[in-house]
Amino acid sequence: MESPLVPSVLEQRGTADSAHYAWWCLLNPYGEQPPGPAPEGMRIPSSAAVWRKVPAWQWHRAGTGRSGAAAILRACSCAPGLEEAAAMALPEAMTRLHLGPGIGPGPQPNTPPVHRRRL
Repeated sequence: MESPLVPSVLEQRGTADSAHYAWWCLLNPYGEQPPGPAPEGMRIPSSAAVWRKVPAWQWHRAGTGRSGAAAILRACSCAPGLEEAAAMALPEAMTRLHLGPGIGPGPQPNTPPVHRRRL
């Protein structure tokens, strides 16, 4: 699952600084070396199978919390379907994406629309 899904979940669950720290803590030990020549220490996201093997204490150490780790692990459980959605037409892809637990449109604001008045 070499997609922005894992860092996106991290960013939704906390501040930008905490998400960057968590991503660094998780990518260094669990990321893979990129193919071809790359700078020393550069890492790329691993497969969903690798993300599922991250122990609970490592998620905690990265500061993700239980809900963030659970959301990432749920996304990893349906990774093959999410990757297939990338090749689909937009309506079918959106339907597929919304089938995943915790993935879909965010909550809608509870405020009524503001109507313009003439002054």
